[in-house]
Amino acid sequence: MRVFFAVEFSDDEKNQIAHEFQLITPKIKSGKPTRKSNYHITLKYIGESSQEDIEKMKHVLREVASHYQKFNIELTHFSTFKKGTKRILYLGTNKNNPLNSIQTRLDHVLNTLGYPLENHVFKPHVTLSRKTVLDTVQFPQIQSIEIRVLSISLMQSHHVNNQLTYSRIFHQELQNT
Repeated sequence: MRVFFAVEFSDDEKNQIAHEFQLITPKIKSGKPTRKSNYHITLKYIGESSQEDIEKMKHVLREVASHYQKFNIELTHFSTFKKGTKRILYLGTNKNNPLNSIQTRLDHVLNTLGYPLENHVFKPHVTLSRKTVLDTVQFPQIQSIEIRVLSISLMQSHHVNNQLTYSRIFHQELQNT
């Protein structure tokens, strides 16, 4: 099964993200919008994994989460990055938040188990649309969305009724403040 580590959102947070996404929807010529139920921030993509590997990842998740307290981040702006010939449209976070530290620790602990280190700079974001073509380079201002990060999840990427679906396999709460 294909797996990744992520920060999940509450239904209210997903609704706020969807509301802000509507501001830019008229500017999208083509693309594959992310379903609201799939909104998340990826911390590390793993890919195909066995059940044995997943059990190891659960232990990694427990270890990493034990070093962090619950915290808030803000989604503050629209942006894009290039992937192939198309663009990924996303909502980006405020610069100084613990997600970078969590991702780095997760990456290094997984590396001790033989998983390769990331070879790009981690930019925490929520993917809104893939294979996106926009008719503007000007992004509308958004109302900042405060996200409460309570846990880290191990997620499965799979198709259900021909729709890409992200399902939680396991999650670990962060420490109380």
